[in-house]
Amino acid sequence: MPCDILSLDLQDIMGTHKTDVMGELFKHRLSPTGRVISTEQVQDKNDWRGSIKERVKKEMDDQQGCNIKGYFKVYRVPGNFHIATHTYGDIVMMLRREGYHFDFTYKIKHVSFGNKRDFDTIKNSFQDLDMEHPCDGIEDKPVFVKNDEGQELPNYIKTMFYLVAVPSYFEKGLSKYHVYQLISNYEITHD
Repeated sequence: MPCDILSLDLQDIMGTHKTDVMGELFKHRLSPTGRVISTEQVQDKNDWRGSIKERVKKEMDDQQGCNIKGYFKVYRVPGNFHIATHTYGDIVMMLRREGYHFDFTYKIKHVSFGNKRDFDTIKNSFQDLDMEHPCDGIEDKPVFVKNDEGQELPNYIKTMFYLVAVPSYFEKGLSKYHVYQLISNYEITHD
C-alpha cells in the first residue's frame, strides 16, 4: 500500500478522534525490494487531493510499499487505534474505478505500550524475564480471487487485534520502571 493513503487513526471513550496522526510516527516509502525511497512529510498532507491521487498512482505503478514506524501518545482509557485508508477513501474509490488494485499484505515487526528506555532497562536488568510482545511477527497476505473477466485480484484483509495493556512495575535498587505488558488476541477476515 502506498504511504500516502494509509493513516493512523485514534479514537477513545473520552471523545478523542484523530485521523492521520503523524507526530513521532514516520511513514517510509519502500521500493519493491524493501529499500527506503523517501519519508512522508507533514506538508505532503496539505497537498490538493488531486496531487495526492497522482502521487499514489505513481507509487502504485512503481509497486511501492510503506513502513510505518515510531510512536504516538494515547490516553489511559479504553479506545482503539487503527491503520486504514478511511481518511483517503475518496482517492481509494477513484483509483479502484480506474482499475487499480490494492495489495493489503502486511507484517507487524513490533507493538508495545510504554517507554522504550524502560523496556530496554528491564530487559537488561531482569535477565530471567521474557517480555513478550504478542503482536510481533504477525503477517498476512491477501487471498486472490477471480473477477468476472478471469483476472486474479487481491481480496481485502481486515485484521482485528484485541489488546489489553496490563500495567507492570519493576524495581531494582532505588529505580522503578513502569511499562505495559500486552494480552492479545486477533482475527483475520478476507472480504
